[in-house]
Amino acid sequence: MTTAPLDDPLIALSPTDPGPSATLPAVESPVAPTNGHKSDAQSVHLVLFVHGMWGDPLNLSYISTRLEKQFPPSSSTKSGEPVLDVIVAEANRGNHTYDGVDWGAERVANEFLDYVGKVEEGGERKVDKVSIVGYSLGGLIARYVIGILQNQGFFDRVEPCNFYTFATPHIGLPRYPSFYSSVAYTLGPRWLSRTGEQFYCIDAWGTTGRPLLEIMADSEGVFYQGLERFKRRCLYANAAGDVTVPYVTSAIEIHDPFFHYQTNGIKLTFDPKYPHLITKWELPAAPVAPKTPPPTLSYEYVSSFWPTRPMLPPHLQFTYPYNYVFYALSPLLVPIVAPILIIAILYRFSSASRESRRRIALLEADGADGTDGAMSPTLSRRPTLLSLTLSGTSTPTSTLETGTSSAHGATSPTGSNGKPSASASSNSLIKLAAKAAAREREAEGEDAADGPVPDANALAAAAGEQPMLTEVQRRCAENLNGLGFEKHLVLIEGVRNSHGPIICRAAFQRQGVDVLDHWAERFRL
Repeated sequence: MTTAPLDDPLIALSPTDPGPSATLPAVESPVAPTNGHKSDAQSVHLVLFVHGMWGDPLNLSYISTRLEKQFPPSSSTKSGEPVLDVIVAEANRGNHTYDGVDWGAERVANEFLDYVGKVEEGGERKVDKVSIVGYSLGGLIARYVIGILQNQGFFDRVEPCNFYTFATPHIGLPRYPSFYSSVAYTLGPRWLSRTGEQFYCIDAWGTTGRPLLEIMADSEGVFYQGLERFKRRCLYANAAGDVTVPYVTSAIEIHDPFFHYQTNGIKLTFDPKYPHLITKWELPAAPVAPKTPPPTLSYEYVSSFWPTRPMLPPHLQFTYPYNYVFYALSPLLVPIVAPILIIAILYRFSSASRESRRRIALLEADGADGTDGAMSPTLSRRPTLLSLTLSGTSTPTSTLETGTSSAHGATSPTGSNGKPSASASSNSLIKLAAKAAAREREAEGEDAADGPVPDANALAAAAGEQPMLTEVQRRCAENLNGLGFEKHLVLIEGVRNSHGPIICRAAFQRQGVDVLDHWAERFRL
């Protein structure tokens, strides 16, 4: 599939900044004109799928095929509904995902609009509805694409229906009080180029100097307003076990009650038809008594050190008897192989990041030698326009469950290092649990005031190691939750990382089949 050139950005800029009250200008769209359609043109519901970091369209082959099986062409013809058409974005594969959410979205939007034109070519078919599905980083790219379509007036003629994300870092990647998280927080922005900076919200996008993810979550911007037009906004998040995208960011929450779900006494109820979907969770009303430690060197003592999930990647998880051969040779192989693997990984990350920054520099410089003497619209100035309506205002303040925060030094439950205080975390989790219990009792026709409410001590385990969210991430969570996302929590155990299985990304990651069945059966055509 060919894509439109990126010389002219889909969100264009003027060379001058007209001021904070300026509005977005009309931008010419490559979509085919609507007046060429025949009166009996076939109505089309077009679904765009966007893959994640280091991704490939093949990552989404199972989920896209599952949707096509749910709505075969014959079913749409009989019911009079639009026919389903699917496009899996190809323009941003592999190392191009290093180039940032914005550049990735520009590529995907060009590809999508080009495909719309091809679908409507000849007037036999007409795109009347559109839905977008994003996986991991693809969910952020999809939200930026929605801003582009909103800016162009695309949704004035095409009805936005469903927006879904799977394991998407909506508020960026949070930092946890662990060694692994600290290393990732330090090296991620350096090794992942522009995308890494945006993941950790340390970029300065546009004239406001604010991170892109904060701008995308601002209710006054085209990204938010475009997403608001969708009839349904739904997310699927791994409650635990996702090493890549933790629960708080994929579920757009500020606290994580599942961080120690195996020991903090939380009660989980699963859907009998979809066994990996959590239908109810309940924190204890009283502190969980610590277990009596087993005798030293007993079987229970030794087994307590055994990991609860596989430590090795799937291609190194051998079956009997080869697993014993591998374990026997490991003391000899690890000192030799481990340094080689570490060097190879470091080289891959650093070289891909350098390649990305060179590519971005070329894209930003492209067209700077315009014949009229003015710099043509390029990425380096594109953010200015989308921030015009925001640039004259202060950073929005937020009233959260844990306190009030603003850009002007208001009090916050976090310390100077960004780590939540124990009391603030416990207090917020108490309110979270109380609200969940009240909703459950109301649904069962009981008095919402009845029932136990956890106290601070009962939640000590749950609040002990909470994510160290920044104020930007907290504001993003509060604003995005204003959109009323429908949230589904997934728990896939027995795997090293549940990030891939949630969408059955590869042949060996089919654990999430029931999750995709739940999604496809509820998709609204």
